Amino acid sequence: MLKKIADQGILKQFLITFLPLSILVGGVLLIIHQAESKAERGAISINESRNVDLQAKIAANDFNLIKSDLMFLATQNELQSMLNVPGGTTETLELRQAIAKEYFSMSQQKQLYDQIRFLDTTGKEIVRVNFNKGQPSVVPDEKLQVQAKRYWFKDTLPLQSGEVFISPLDLNIERGKIEQPLKPMIRFGTPVFDSQGQSQHYCVGSRTAHIFD
Repeated sequence: MLKKIADQGILKQFLITFLPLSILVGGVLLIIHQAESKAERGAISINESRNVDLQAKIAANDFNLIKSDLMFLATQNELQSMLNVPGGTTETLELRQAIAKEYFSMSQQKQLYDQIRFLDTTGKEIVRVNFNKGQPSVVPDEKLQVQAKRYWFKDTLPLQSGEVFISPLDLNIERGKIEQPLKPMIRFGTPVFDSQGQSQHYCVGSRTAHIFD
């Protein structure tokens, strides 16, 4: 009996001494854990914010590069020469071929644009190069299209020199149907002016499916 009472006293003393200590230690560990979790969440939030900022800067750089490409195309020597040559001549044909060669080279080297094309005021494509998933090709004359009804063409023509049209992200439509597999597009265009600064009402157009890759 005395031993049982002694054991109970020891247990009671143990609980009095160590239970509060255990609660205190547990509380400290909980606080440390919460602090670590908060710090981790803060670090994640900072990293996500930095990633968003980085992606925004990358996107801005991509847009700037595209604008510079369009300005290059709009002032291309062969294109500028063709503006001053009567249509249907041998020289015009040679200049068109030279322009197509430049577009082909840009498509091959940049690997960014799904199509690069030059259109006249009626919306008719004069030159077009398709990327073809890494196998660029110059579109033959009989397959060139008229884009007069496309919103991006109508919105590009009234722009001033140095201005660039940028479309919202949309899906490509070919022959009245949404192209399959789905191909999200952002379209870019700029008007073309001759060496005297006079508008020739032509339009260089390009579009890309890879800007956000």
